[in-house]
Amino acid sequence: MLDLDDLTMSLAGLRDDPFTCGPGDLERIVQASASAGFRGVSLWSIYAEQLADEGYGAKAIARLCSQHGVQVRMVEALTRWATADRAAIDDEARALFALSVEVGAEEVLAVTLDTASLDLDLAARGFAYTCDLAARYGLRVGLEFLPWSSVPDLRTALDIVERADRDNGGLVIDSWHWQRQPGGPDLDTLRGVRADRVHVLQLNDAPGQPDGDILDESMNRRLLPGDGDIDLRGLVDAIDAIGAEPIVALEVFSREIASLDPDQAARLVGDATRRVLAG
Repeated sequence: MLDLDDLTMSLAGLRDDPFTCGPGDLERIVQASASAGFRGVSLWSIYAEQLADEGYGAKAIARLCSQHGVQVRMVEALTRWATADRAAIDDEARALFALSVEVGAEEVLAVTLDTASLDLDLAARGFAYTCDLAARYGLRVGLEFLPWSSVPDLRTALDIVERADRDNGGLVIDSWHWQRQPGGPDLDTLRGVRADRVHVLQLNDAPGQPDGDILDESMNRRLLPGDGDIDLRGLVDAIDAIGAEPIVALEVFSREIASLDPDQAARLVGDATRRVLAG
């Protein structure tokens, strides 16, 4: 069963501009997450880069989180794995893995932003190599599918993970992407996934049908869990049924919610999610 008392906040969801974060911003959103009862946070690597430019390094991030009793559970995101270009993977991944270790993370998320047709064998080799690198740092790698990308659905992501066949490689299932994947929710595929392959469940909500531009909806108009039409209970029950125990992260990108005070926003997201998970 998913643990209502062990939730992770995706920090970018608390930023009015999710692509920027200074030291003061980070302190506010980490404090807000802790005050709302979150035990973990997910950190975008671009935040760490921006913070480092202001003299606020990885050790300071780890210290801040420790002071508030939260753990950086995940760092996001690897993007160069799909071509199996080892030099490109090394250039991105080694720095990201080192950052992840410094801030105390256990998971690194991987996505592809490419939209061209994907060579699945090549992608699997790249993912396998990335997982092998991550293992040297004691890290897991979770592959997240994006409906507009060349890894658009659960079936494709699972195919890559299984072809790669690495113990530390798995899946990230975001409920918004789950709903918007081509063909819609795919419970049949999910029911056949090995429990240890489901690393992360990211929760949010959406109308049953797309509402305008898919990227704009994804980044600006997600809904609180329970406020939309996604069968979140069905998704959670299917994950429970296969015995998976993923990190449960809240990723609600919403202009409306992010415009609120971070304390209020974090409480809204946390309370809504706990209601859904409580059934």
